[in-house]
Amino acid sequence: MEKLHQHFDESLSVFEKLEAHIWINETGGPRLGLSMPWREPMVLNKEPIVDLEYELVASDIHARRIFTVIAPTTASWETCNDIQSWLRTCEIEHDKCIDRRQRQEWRFPTRLLYVGILEGGNILRLCESRLLSAHPKYATLSHCWGGVVIGKLTSAVYSSYKNGFSIAGLPRNFRDAITLTRSLGIEYLWIDSLCIIQDSATDWETECELMSDVYGGSFVNIAASASSNANGGIFDNRDLRRVTPFKTQLAFKSNSQLKGTFAFLPRTCDFGDLEQTPLSKRAWTVQERLLAPRTLHFLSHKVVWECSSLQASESDVTGKLDRRSKSGLQDWALPSSGNCLSKWDTAVQMYTRGELTLPSDKLIAISGVAKFIKNMWQNNSVRYLAGLWSYQIESSLAWRTFKGTPLVNDEYRAPTWSWASVDGPVSPNVLWEESNVLPTRVLHAYTEPISDPFGAVKGGFIKVSGPLCHVQSRSSDEEPCSEEFPLLLASTGHRLRFRELHFDNRGPRDNHTVSEQKYALAGLSKLFTTATPMEGVLLQTTGRKPGQYIRIGYFLIENWGRPIEDKEDTFECLQCHHEQDADLSDSYPRNDYERIEEAFEEMDLPPSMYEQKDEATSAYIYEII
Repeated sequence: MEKLHQHFDESLSVFEKLEAHIWINETGGPRLGLSMPWREPMVLNKEPIVDLEYELVASDIHARRIFTVIAPTTASWETCNDIQSWLRTCEIEHDKCIDRRQRQEWRFPTRLLYVGILEGGNILRLCESRLLSAHPKYATLSHCWGGVVIGKLTSAVYSSYKNGFSIAGLPRNFRDAITLTRSLGIEYLWIDSLCIIQDSATDWETECELMSDVYGGSFVNIAASASSNANGGIFDNRDLRRVTPFKTQLAFKSNSQLKGTFAFLPRTCDFGDLEQTPLSKRAWTVQERLLAPRTLHFLSHKVVWECSSLQASESDVTGKLDRRSKSGLQDWALPSSGNCLSKWDTAVQMYTRGELTLPSDKLIAISGVAKFIKNMWQNNSVRYLAGLWSYQIESSLAWRTFKGTPLVNDEYRAPTWSWASVDGPVSPNVLWEESNVLPTRVLHAYTEPISDPFGAVKGGFIKVSGPLCHVQSRSSDEEPCSEEFPLLLASTGHRLRFRELHFDNRGPRDNHTVSEQKYALAGLSKLFTTATPMEGVLLQTTGRKPGQYIRIGYFLIENWGRPIEDKEDTFECLQCHHEQDADLSDSYPRNDYERIEEAFEEMDLPPSMYEQKDEATSAYIYEII
């Protein structure tokens, strides 16, 4: 215990009394924690003082690995040696990474920076790739601009940069990236602001179309994860308490195998930490991370490695991260045509959590990933449609936003049926299965790209055949609907309560003064599951022509009142429902699901709300723009 106090003396000095606890966790191994009477967990500046996990020292070699003193800075030769070891192992031993390299072909960047080897000096040179005799290895840089970046490539300095220019005047991120690239024995480096002509819209558009190739064809991607701007730097001094283990002798009476020297290490959550960095909040960097074959994430206290076969950090004694610490992206870029839609949904979730300086970049900044998915699909009939895919597009229409986030942007950038039309985090549909029983089908889908078919668009629509029902946001006496019951059926005036109802913008409640606007629920899917959930979208007429809508929201409703043969399933279903919505009483209107189904079957929409109708299939034909 004396060693424990010495190890954490700086943290412990601020408290009068602490208690140390060692216990067996759920995996049968010991855990160590510190606490103070009446205050658990211990916090210092809103962070736990210590959260440790154990490692039983198995051999002298293992002990040397565990207790190797970690250098006080990520700019050390020790860190560089770890990176070199990861690179060598990945090139030679990682079957997944080797297979990915052999299966995928990439176009070479238009320009690269020649940084030379370790003794490269203070001069860089801009090289046009077409003039190189071969295609050399090159590194890429992912970073936050964070405002004005000095030394950018422009038309005025293009010729001088080809002749050579000084490193001294560049931002710190760039200088650190050059130092690391040279240390790894790589002679070429790609940095966006130095390899794309920044005052040329034509060059910028051309290079954006190459982005998937630039990062996908790189040897390694360097991510300045902890830096919020170009001058923050890649390398940093560590807080050694976050990476240094504590050694002690332990014997557990309840488990004779747990006896000997134990190393208690700061609990790793490398990819949890990674998601909180400034770089992870920049939407542009999502495609850089997903497409690069290997990425070095430079956090403030350690370096984390990520490739298709391994995720590790320099302080991780096992050489790889456990399941709890992984990012879940290891297999994302591996060639496969069977799960392309789920890969795309993963990318969209990550991407929409990020921020864009220019809202007009919404589709452009993920176009590289779209190209990659298209090439992986190996199906020429699948089309890309402003952030969605023609394959199972009915499912993809059921994306949802989150309450409290900034949503609609005034500048047009995508049809309303695409998630790209809104700002803020988006969750793709997760309910779709082959058991869909609603006759909803997209008959025709069209988008009009500005130039790149995977980039920005200036228009688009889908023609849909499926069930619709008329809803209102106010009752006949002009009483506003409540927050709890925001919509009512137009035919009966019954106020509906949904399991989920997400508005893409302000919702119909803010548009009630426009009398010609009408609202409809469009059912998309109904599944054969215990509670038979139904999901769909909330639409608003445009008033331009019959049956033309914009999307303004998403809904999910469950049939809690329908009989279920298996009583155990019924109990579990209702129990889950009440656990998640403990505030709902027995007065919950469990027949709203049937009310919507009946409204679909009645097909009593006024002619202005549809183009055509087929009563045999209870389907309307309508358009969403």
